[in-house]
Amino acid sequence: GALILAKCLGIADRPACKNVDPLTFKIVMDEYFSGQDTAGKSEVDVWIERLTAMFKASSETFGSHPGGYTRDEMAQELGITTQQLSNKVHEAQFPVRAERFQLLKRAQHAFSEALRVVRFRQICEQTNDRSSTCGDVGKALGDLMNQSQDSCRDLFECSCKELDELCEIARGAGSLGSRLTGAG
Repeated sequence: GALILAKCLGIADRPACKNVDPLTFKIVMDEYFSGQDTAGKSEVDVWIERLTAMFKASSETFGSHPGGYTRDEMAQELGITTQQLSNKVHEAQFPVRAERFQLLKRAQHAFSEALRVVRFRQICEQTNDRSSTCGDVGKALGDLMNQSQDSCRDLFECSCKELDELCEIARGAGSLGSRLTGAG
């Protein structure tokens, strides 16, 4: 996904993207915004701006394949053979058993999850001014946790029926937020 996103953003041949193994969404984002003027902006605001833009860019890049990509389609998009793609992603070392690769869903999850972490930080930092009530803060943080669980279930597809049910039980019993953690 990062390889295709870098190509579509026109940064695949930059040294930061070309000479790294493996290329990640974070590296793509950092390189894409490497010349951005951040003067006068808080670190949180910069992260929110960047992650929001990358979520949009990934949706535009992968949106034409909502059902996922085949190996052939990914290789074609990159202008390489499927064997070259396999070598680039170290498939011999990390075998992948899939016919279709959900690049849109995975990119949306990665960027939206990082955005939730930044928003969590923002909420915690804003509570230092004591203008927010504990209930407001708890609800806002809980909402982010619930959104994370939804994303893990729907976009990253790393949850399961039992964990989804456990989260619903916790929320129904008064938990403000419930999500899977760790390895699922």
